[in-house]
Amino acid sequence: MATETYNTARDAHFIFRFLGDIWSKLPLHDKRILSNFWAGLIKVTGDLQIKAYEKDMSTAVLDVPVYNVDRWSAFQLDSTTAISPSPSPDPLFQYSYFLGDSLIVSIPVLQDQIDIPAHTLVQGTDFIVTNNMIHFKLPPSTYFFKVEKPFLWAPSTLLNKNIPYRNFGCLIDLFRDNSS
Repeated sequence: MATETYNTARDAHFIFRFLGDIWSKLPLHDKRILSNFWAGLIKVTGDLQIKAYEKDMSTAVLDVPVYNVDRWSAFQLDSTTAISPSPSPDPLFQYSYFLGDSLIVSIPVLQDQIDIPAHTLVQGTDFIVTNNMIHFKLPPSTYFFKVEKPFLWAPSTLLNKNIPYRNFGCLIDLFRDNSS
């Protein structure tokens, strides 16, 4: 049985065991900066690897991904993206914001920081996503790590790029939206 590694924190300290004396003589502040830099590179590389897997899998009908995955998307939720009055389809979710990307189908989880989040929000419980909008039960500002930067981060975002149609349906002039 394979070990589940999706969405787990990556620690970049293992890289520095190979540096020997140079690493041991650096001040703690510099070690943290380098460690965070490498952790960021690991996350970017992981995103590129997911995109490569999606491209590779989209060549066969059995393996084609229905939705594309975009990792570590930042969503700005402030007065510039707020919608008032709320057009929410559910009366429980009264705080609405534009997402800015009409391809977004689902955001399974949102968090206030990339590493060690203080707040984690789950789709369906804390918020819902509909038609290029996100609707919250509580004002999103209650979840921001830093008020001057009103962002929430999504470890993964599902995008509807109609890959099944673009790869196979166009050959026989058949289009059916992924959401139907």
